[in-house]
Amino acid sequence: MKIWIIGLMVLMLAGVVSAEAIRINEIELNPAGSDSGNEWVELYSPNGINLTGYSLVNSDEEEIILEGVFSGYYVVNFNGQWLDNSDEKVSLLRNGTLVHETLTFSDSFNDGRTWNFCGLEWNFKDSTMGEDNGCSQMCLGDFNLDGNVDGVDLANLLSNWGGRSNDLSGNGFVGAEDLNLLLANWGTCSIDDN
Repeated sequence: MKIWIIGLMVLMLAGVVSAEAIRINEIELNPAGSDSGNEWVELYSPNGINLTGYSLVNSDEEEIILEGVFSGYYVVNFNGQWLDNSDEKVSLLRNGTLVHETLTFSDSFNDGRTWNFCGLEWNFKDSTMGEDNGCSQMCLGDFNLDGNVDGVDLANLLSNWGGRSNDLSGNGFVGAEDLNLLLANWGTCSIDDN
């Protein structure tokens, strides 16, 4: 009976959840050489996304308006220096509402390493700009690490609804965005999910 109720809740929520799932996937704070013109932020979405209404905001509250349509990886290159090498956080907004944001990062190494989003955490490693981040085989939403996003993972997510544990979107709480991300990754995990 309990599983049937959870299934019904999922179907009702799925009807009101946006088909758009987008996140900040990688960030280059301190590239080799000059920062000016070489910094960038990479977005990822498994779905086609129209960027109308989306923007990026840095820790200095400077805003970059995004445009275009993409699916997969989308790299936003900055003409000048837009990111600080320390105490930098980037937020992705849609019509002024927070969609996703990074942790606060620092990078004093002036090399090719970047901050990469891997499943539920950020890793500082070699750049994978425009490509899969090369994370472990775990895919977004595979909480029990069995290689599948399935009913067990859905029950885990729903049991944490409104809390912070299993926050897939990185917005600070488990809600509709997280359900959307889990459903977008439903099935057998593949390396492309990272």
